[in-house]
Amino acid sequence: MKTDVQAIRRSALSLLECEIKPNQFFPFICSHPFTNAPFTTLDKELLDLTKPKEALRWRVAMKKVIQKKNVQGIFLLMNPPYRLFFLNLIRPFLSDNDFGKLFRTFWPSVEQINGDKNLTRRAIIRLLQSVPKNCLMDKERFLAYQKLPQFFIVYRGVTPYNESRRRAISWTSDIDVAQWFATRYGEHGTIWRASVQKQWVLALLEGEEHEILIDIPKGMPVMNIDPCDPDWDILRKE
Repeated sequence: MKTDVQAIRRSALSLLECEIKPNQFFPFICSHPFTNAPFTTLDKELLDLTKPKEALRWRVAMKKVIQKKNVQGIFLLMNPPYRLFFLNLIRPFLSDNDFGKLFRTFWPSVEQINGDKNLTRRAIIRLLQSVPKNCLMDKERFLAYQKLPQFFIVYRGVTPYNESRRRAISWTSDIDVAQWFATRYGEHGTIWRASVQKQWVLALLEGEEHEILIDIPKGMPVMNIDPCDPDWDILRKE
């Protein structure tokens, strides 16, 4: 299948029409696929995007820009929290190889993966399973995936904010990374340690976080480790 750039542009233009609503607690922030602020500049003029006429001017200008962009260029224009949703939306128009390239490029910019209001956990898993693993991962990561043992240990650093998401898909093979996530922002969280099966792995990702995406089965047991206990360091040597 060949990537249909025109269909992807049409999908982007449909999202451009979404309503621009400022955050009720932080009015200088808004949620929209192509902007995170209710104000912007156009031709050196400040526009208030909550006003219909000024929002229309902005949309007309953005439409011209989108129509000239390739797929990666459209993703660069997008408000990062919407990129995964958009990737799911345009999946029918993407070749497997192009999907994999976009996924690897823009996944690191997606925050709150497991709390995305536009995509459920199961929808994300179905999306990733729709692509052959050798397309989803680059050659180095796919080779590493092939060499994984049948069972191996992974970690996840959580805080009171996200510890309720017991079946989160984002884990790491590096306990130091999990420890950082469990204590960032000065919080005293928890490191989860779990034994998982290779067949549950969705993808291995490059980067300093040594991230592994896993379809965790319901009820999978985890060990809780206190990241502030000096004895947790022993586990690094296992």
